[in-house]
Parts: sequence; structure tokens; C-alpha cells
Amino acid sequence: MNAQTSEHQRQCAPLLALLAKLLQCFADSAPLPAADARMCQLQLDGLARSILQRRLKALYSHLSSGVRARANGALALLAAVVGRSRALCAEVLAAFDFSLASLPKLAAGPKGSQVWLAPTAAG
Repeated sequence: MNAQTSEHQRQCAPLLALLAKLLQCFADSAPLPAADARMCQLQLDGLARSILQRRLKALYSHLSSGVRARANGALALLAAVVGRSRALCAEVLAAFDFSLASLPKLAAGPKGSQVWLAPTAAG
């Protein structure tokens, strides 16, 4: 692995987390005048849509990277996009490849961790 690739991997997770937080920003921010708030909402929706249309392959790369921080950042970003609106949620459902081979690995959790299972009605 060369130095440029290592630097890229080190910077990816914080940038993905920042984008995710940016897309969630109106949930807990100070109120803005209605016209300003609507303009910001539309611009953030446009950013989310642009990520889906232009950077979905990059998100797949992060999810498949084997680096837990990068995968978590990509998942947080996708969750933030889905959380913005029903329309964006529908776009993710239509565009995202849920057959991605790395998804079951991510669901399994890190090696050595124990997954908590809810007790069943019989148990």
C-alpha cells in the first residue's frame, strides 16, 4: 500500500461522518427563517441526490473495503440520505445494490465480538 492510498483511507471515514452529520443538520440546529431553512433543505436534498447519482460506486468501495471505519462512515452517510425524505429513501431503495457481497460481513460485526440476540418467546 502506498502512502497516498494510506492517507486516502485515513481521511475517508471522518469525511463520510461529516457528510452524514451535515445531511442531518436540521434535526437539532437553531431555527432559521422559513425561507432560509427551506433553501438549505433543498440544497442538502440536492447534495444527497448527487451523492446517490454520482458517488454510489465510491460508497460500495467503502462498504467493501474491509476497513470498519470506512464501512461505518458509508453506512452512516446512507442512513442520513434515507433519513432526509421519503423521496430520497425511495431513490436509495431503487438504486442501492442490496446483493453486495460485503453486506452480510458487515452485519456479522467485527471479528471476536459477540452479537447480542434477543431472547425468543420459547426461551
